[in-house]
Amino acid sequence: MVESREHIFKDYDAKKDIWQLFANNPTRQCRLIACAIWALWIDKNKWVHERKRRSGVELARFVKDYITELDGLENALPRPTLRQNSWKPPVDPLVRINMDVTYRKLKNKSFSGIVIRDFRGSVVGSRTVRNENIPSLFAVEALAFT
Repeated sequence: MVESREHIFKDYDAKKDIWQLFANNPTRQCRLIACAIWALWIDKNKWVHERKRRSGVELARFVKDYITELDGLENALPRPTLRQNSWKPPVDPLVRINMDVTYRKLKNKSFSGIVIRDFRGSVVGSRTVRNENIPSLFAVEALAFT
């Protein structure tokens, strides 16, 4: 049998009550509820397939430890920082040229793009190029500067 969201709540009469729990509680409580439901689902599957079951205390400890681990990850992972736009227009009559390259190794393709802007920031020229049969990143970089 294929497990899905619909399967989980298919014959469950209290599904509206479950969704209300999520709608009416702060994020931390929703996380606790979701983790508890997940732990119960795992425990139910272990009982059905392996005839193994954890006690309520073990399930509660699992949920608490899992949420503690998630909280630790939130504190350990780098946070995205907002960057000020660092592009500055050139002094008249000069232009600024920006380029970028991307490489798709599985398809052996690269794409190059170039944008030329004047002192007002207006685009005075641009071009994109698709390159086929590119065997390596080294070749991509070599093409980018030709």
